[in-house]
Amino acid sequence: MTRLSVKSLTTGLKFHGEVQGKRQHYYVLSSERQYFVMSVSISKRSSGNFNLVGTSAVDKLYRRLRALEKPAPHAFSSDCAEYALCSGRHGPGEHRYASYLARDLLQRESLSGMEEQNRSSVPAISRGRLEVLYDGIFAIAMTILVLELRVPELVDRHSVAELASALAQHGYTFGSYLISFAMLGLFWYRHNLQYRHVRVVTKGMLALYLVQLAAAAFFPFCAALLGRYPTNGLSIVVYIGCVMVYNWASFTTWVVGWRSGALVSDVTVADYRRSRNMVLRGGLVISIFFAFYLIKILASKG
Repeated sequence: MTRLSVKSLTTGLKFHGEVQGKRQHYYVLSSERQYFVMSVSISKRSSGNFNLVGTSAVDKLYRRLRALEKPAPHAFSSDCAEYALCSGRHGPGEHRYASYLARDLLQRESLSGMEEQNRSSVPAISRGRLEVLYDGIFAIAMTILVLELRVPELVDRHSVAELASALAQHGYTFGSYLISFAMLGLFWYRHNLQYRHVRVVTKGMLALYLVQLAAAAFFPFCAALLGRYPTNGLSIVVYIGCVMVYNWASFTTWVVGWRSGALVSDVTVADYRRSRNMVLRGGLVISIFFAFYLIKILASKG
């Protein structure tokens, strides 16, 4: 039986860096598809671990490090100062980042954690099928909006004044239609901005996408209600509430996608935070308006 050794295990792999710890020595190597984080006991050279981590997971963490202007050891592990890396023995560039990867992956994203993340990233449905469903529901909802607009009946078909007066009576309905069409268009546009960064659709994300689609399908009713009763506080609450549900579902989908590793590897921490904060600010503003009108209704009943 052939005895395993560091040399036999690492033949043909690309070496990135090493880190000296209190009890173990860590080596970071890679092949085309996987990174190999190998730890060898200092006291017992015959014992250690050989962990396999997908390149996508490591590359994601690598970009997090690169996104920081001044990478600091304490940003990744509290006791990283014990490593020779912190004194710069292994030099700058790729070796330094690879050593950070070894420490961070072993301490904070262990192999079991990576397996759990991979399980949570299992697609619940293909991206293409969900995209077709999304576009179809939005197309139908945006089309149904116009059905609330009625052609007025005139006594004198040639009377311009009578037609103008009849159209003016439907002014709120026209206004509700224009606002709602623009709102659905904005929802659809923002969805596409985020969806192009989605690698897989997990079960949690699918549930949240269905909440968004339910809100979008319900939107024509909210628009009709607001157009007919524009001064009724309850119609305003229903309308804003629908917008609020969609916005917070979109926000949660983005967060869940990031935390479950369902986004493409090109998304950096800065990209994630920028998109998250934009949706978060919009959600807070909408929630304030919703709370204001809801309190106003409750106060009027009291």
